[in-house]
Amino acid sequence: RKQIDPYDCEIMQYTGLKDKNGVAIYERDILQWHEDVSDFHDRIICGTVEFVRGRYILSPRGYYGSLVKVWLDAVIIGNVFENPELL
Repeated sequence: RKQIDPYDCEIMQYTGLKDKNGVAIYERDILQWHEDVSDFHDRIICGTVEFVRGRYILSPRGYYGSLVKVWLDAVIIGNVFENPELL
């Protein structure tokens, strides 16, 4: 059995929310969701879940929004430790 060094581990805090597929959302997960741009178009946005100033936010480049606003429409596509290429 391989021993794990606790100093090499990152603790991921559970947000208390689940994505639209029922999967638990943790801090540092990467979420993807659709944002309406107009009546005929929407765009796909990805964001990393972070805990800042007492609340969970989504933090992709140039966009900061509350996790609470999108979690029902979001899907977890990875996390920053196992899927850094998604950022």
